[in-house]
Amino acid sequence: MPTTYYLLPSVPLPLSLSPMIRHWQSWLILSAVILIATAPMLERSYPITHSTHFNLSWALQYQEQFFAGQAYPRWLEFSNFGFGNATFVFYPPLCMVATLPFRALGMGLVGSLIASMALAMVVFAGGLYRYGDRHFPRSIAILVAALGVLAPYFLVDIYQRGSLGEVWAIAMLPWITLATENLVERVNREPLPSVAAEVNPDRDHDLNNGVDNNLDTLWESPISWRERLKTGTALLNRPSLQLILSYSLLVLSHLPTLLIFTLVWLPFPAWIAAPSRRRTALISSYAAVFLSFGLTAYFLMPVVLDGGSVQLGALYSSPDYLPQHRLMLSGIWQLNLQLTEHWFDRGLIRLWLLLLAVTLAAAIASGVFTWGQRWWGTLSKPPQLRLQGYWLFASAVGLLMTTDLLSWLYESTYILQGIQFSWRWLALPCVYVPLLLGYWLNYSQAHQPENLLHRGAVALMMGVWVMAILSQIVQGILIAERAVYDPSRIAQFARLAEIKAFPESYHLPPGEPFLNWHWRRGEQLALVDVYEYRAKWVNLEMPPRNEYPLLAWQDGTEMDLVRDHWAFGERMFSARNTSITSQAVELRSFDYPAWFVRLDDGAWRRVDHTRDGRIRVWIPPGLHQVTVRYRGTFAEQFGFMVSSLTALLLVIGSLLNITLKHRSHLLTTPRAEATGIPRRDFRTSDLSDS
Repeated sequence: MPTTYYLLPSVPLPLSLSPMIRHWQSWLILSAVILIATAPMLERSYPITHSTHFNLSWALQYQEQFFAGQAYPRWLEFSNFGFGNATFVFYPPLCMVATLPFRALGMGLVGSLIASMALAMVVFAGGLYRYGDRHFPRSIAILVAALGVLAPYFLVDIYQRGSLGEVWAIAMLPWITLATENLVERVNREPLPSVAAEVNPDRDHDLNNGVDNNLDTLWESPISWRERLKTGTALLNRPSLQLILSYSLLVLSHLPTLLIFTLVWLPFPAWIAAPSRRRTALISSYAAVFLSFGLTAYFLMPVVLDGGSVQLGALYSSPDYLPQHRLMLSGIWQLNLQLTEHWFDRGLIRLWLLLLAVTLAAAIASGVFTWGQRWWGTLSKPPQLRLQGYWLFASAVGLLMTTDLLSWLYESTYILQGIQFSWRWLALPCVYVPLLLGYWLNYSQAHQPENLLHRGAVALMMGVWVMAILSQIVQGILIAERAVYDPSRIAQFARLAEIKAFPESYHLPPGEPFLNWHWRRGEQLALVDVYEYRAKWVNLEMPPRNEYPLLAWQDGTEMDLVRDHWAFGERMFSARNTSITSQAVELRSFDYPAWFVRLDDGAWRRVDHTRDGRIRVWIPPGLHQVTVRYRGTFAEQFGFMVSSLTALLLVIGSLLNITLKHRSHLLTTPRAEATGIPRRDFRTSDLSDS
């Protein structure tokens, strides 16, 4: 009985233009689209967004500390008037890492931020293009990628909110979807185990005269360690490595989007897998995601275990920062529909309505082809309708979570309140609505029904898709053009940032507010950071009322204190205590559980802190060499160990997988020659769809 295979339905026939378009020509077109999307920033400098002051401050410090030798600057030294902040202990670092290559190439602070956003657009367009090219004619794939880059919510993140992390998270979503499909397709292609081989295991042994019998017995034995090793390393094939890498980048991009996408992604492997392969597809996909969590444990573990040490409650200090209070549409259950009245959310209504209209139209079209046969007669069922159903499902869930139809989930599930704003779910339709548009536009072009009524319906559907596409493009361009720009203030920040040096002293009065949270006094720039990443015992107000030296005794004097070395993440000084009791030395740095102190050659121990949260070190009588260093918390150190072991496992497993495949090929070739049966090359084109 021949083995049947379950694959995604075949790709529809390409448009006449598609075979003529090469990949480099596609990228020329997409480069022009990306240039249009970034043109306002290139012409007018980085926009004034909700987070511009943080983006500039974080990029400045991350770059400065990275190029000074800190591979992962968790603690930002210039923040909070030089008292520091544990920002990148809890905030994903990818958005700042993306600026480093451009700064290394000689770009300035502002240029590196703009270039990183252009890079995010390239990554997003590349993911949608490769995914679209898998399912659509190339011309449609180009259109899908262009719609993604010009997606209104994607550009709102760049030009209005300045949410660099969410921009990068959205850019990762099509790559994860593509990697998941590749992995599931590989599972679907794997031949089912042969029953005959299990019943008569000696048959292969008799036929394999050209191979060493002892080696073959070790290799083929069900209980051999080689077979078990081969089974384990088989999980580390190319699609699974792609999924591990892309999901790891999502983890390092934006935690709310990670939560949102993961909840919707969980059924995806089983959704597209063959019925008999769903369990295997889930195991393979979930194992890859689990390994991605292990690979990023150096970031995730401190987020999970050290969150109780900081003031994360500040994230929810106002009802406006709870998603159930920031719905786009409410009153559905009471049949009294009300759109949001929030000053910012109202600006999202147009793009929300556009996403809703496309999703509803796609749902109606899917329903007609799935259940409408009795009214419409025999219809030509579109290919890949099941896959389109998942795109529709993901987009619909994202939209419904912005209404009170599903808002009860926020109140009953504490973890969902961590997304803060319900419209963050729009990251999902931001990716899947362009795919829906491409899918139905392709079907409308390729389908030529004979029935006049059917032809009119298809023409109407084509018109709807074209109008939706044009509307999305126009909305995206207008969002970029209507953003707020102030090139002089951005340039002034960059100029003042260039002359900052570490360590530096701040003099009172602090001067005048600058770019929202920061302060400027003459040529001196003082940076302020978010409250939620300060330790719970830190309560010193910003700007501080008093001047604090870098190093001083508890009575404010600096006698017998000598600074030997003052660098990012480390302070070394000599202290002579002439009294007969221990005296406290206070540092101009906020305390956090990762700061430790060592006297002379003694053991490391946690630093003490003052009432307002500054680091305090107790000095016994006599002369002592003191080292205060950011050594990391237990969660940081353990997470780094887990990430290192996971990376080592992936490298070794991948190499073993390659070696075992090569060895298996050498062993099976003589057997195929002995039986006279040619080896089957299981390619996609050779397999039948079910």
